[in-house]
Amino acid sequence: MYKIGKHCWSAQKCGCQLAQHVWANISTDKDYVFYQGRNPYDRIVSLYAGHFVDINGVMWWNRGEPSTLTMPSEERGKAIANRDPRILFNFSDESVSDYSFERFVFEVLNKNLTVNGDVHVRYQTTDYPENRFDDIIFLNELPEGYKKPLTKLELNTDLDYEILKKDEGVVTPSKHITPKKDDLNDVDAAKLTPKEWWEYGIFPSTYSCFYKNKEVVDRIQDLYDHDFDFFRGYDIYFEP
Repeated sequence: MYKIGKHCWSAQKCGCQLAQHVWANISTDKDYVFYQGRNPYDRIVSLYAGHFVDINGVMWWNRGEPSTLTMPSEERGKAIANRDPRILFNFSDESVSDYSFERFVFEVLNKNLTVNGDVHVRYQTTDYPENRFDDIIFLNELPEGYKKPLTKLELNTDLDYEILKKDEGVVTPSKHITPKKDDLNDVDAAKLTPKEWWEYGIFPSTYSCFYKNKEVVDRIQDLYDHDFDFFRGYDIYFEP
């Protein structure tokens, strides 16, 4: 978690690039501060989709590496394994191809990563400030969710998310946003492997289908207990 401008805090995998774009230069004489966060269950599916499966093939797009989209499945699994999985998760296998979300949660993620690992993997609430936030805004509520802080700050700023997505430096579909489709919401998503997701080329639009197994739910609650505890302090409780 880190501060963005005077009035906003956010974290990786919580729309922090968008928050940076909107809030970095906004400063008023008011003491109002809000946190832009994310449902922990959704955040970890997004982590898996973008940094382990590389569903839209653009992992490391900003480092000059080729897209994995057109690679054969075997080659793609090996290429991806040598990118973010090695760096973010200390992944040691040759390929990610057979690692379903269930395997990712139980065999790749661990407490050391969620406490001491890369900022994308750690608790989103690591390093939160001592003072309570005035509001909690969630990524899935945007752009409408920004109306609350704008109103509290008495700012007449009209934000159009579609326009924001086109701005340079902000999350765009060709960069980080996970492609989604309603047609996949009934699958037992936690059991599908990356090579199966690559055939679909898209993820479910509702991430709850990754949590049909209670053991997976319990595992996320254990790995990210600090995040769940933080939000409980604001009387916020999550369902997968």
